[in-house]
Amino acid sequence: HRVKCPPILTLSADDFLAPNATGNQDLRKVIENRAVFIGYDLLGSSDLVVSPVHNQLPGVFYHAMAFVNLVSMDTKY
Repeated sequence: HRVKCPPILTLSADDFLAPNATGNQDLRKVIENRAVFIGYDLLGSSDLVVSPVHNQLPGVFYHAMAFVNLVSMDTKY
């Protein structure tokens, strides 16, 4: 199950736990040379943030979006 947050690429743990994940070049290309944030989306989780656009999201999206803003806006952030 993937939470949709348009500006943030989201992968599932299933992508990394699949039998062929270690040799999966497509998966490697997606994460290579990128900052990777690891979070979770579990039923009953208390790590949720409210987004004006997406309602509730796992907190990792909050941190990832802040990182994107910091990198793209530099000192203007």
